[in-house]
Amino acid sequence: MDIIRYTDNETCLIERNGTKEISGYGALFYTGEPGTEYPLGDNLFERIQPGAFDKCLASGKNVAITYNHSRDFVLGDTEHGAVVRCDNMGLRYSVPFDPQDPDHQKVASKIHKGLVKGSSFAATNPKYRFEQENGKDIAWITSVDVLRDCSVVNDPAYKAAPAMLRSEELDSQYKEWLRLKAETEKRLQKIAKSS
Repeated sequence: MDIIRYTDNETCLIERNGTKEISGYGALFYTGEPGTEYPLGDNLFERIQPGAFDKCLASGKNVAITYNHSRDFVLGDTEHGAVVRCDNMGLRYSVPFDPQDPDHQKVASKIHKGLVKGSSFAATNPKYRFEQENGKDIAWITSVDVLRDCSVVNDPAYKAAPAMLRSEELDSQYKEWLRLKAETEKRLQKIAKSS
């Protein structure tokens, strides 16, 4: 099952060493700052742990750079010059801008008009670690098996429709964590009563 997560971090067309590139962050690591924690509903918040993409990036598998996650709108891929890497902020991507490519022209125009508002990533088989913090349930993404793409997106819809973006993996792992947490609380209550 795939997950798709959006960030509202700036996607831009930048010039570097005389060449232009489309660049952005598909994911931001949790820093405690607003926007690095994603509300999933039901008092559940997702955070991405630094290192979560290391394994899939080290595999060398091709990663596409798309527009709105469309396989019909591929801007580039890592086999043909795009770069996807992690830095201290998160999962960064860049693809050389091709002024002859109509798809690149469309995306550049949308960036200049402010219609493109963020980036996203799509990955398979996320692994989660759960904890509770200040009354909130936290689901940390600790790794993903395959990074399918990083995508330029018009509207980072994560905040608009969080419940629709929850994956089966997250729900099953979260339910199991809640079950174990409830069992532990019952055991502690029994211990406290017998003391």
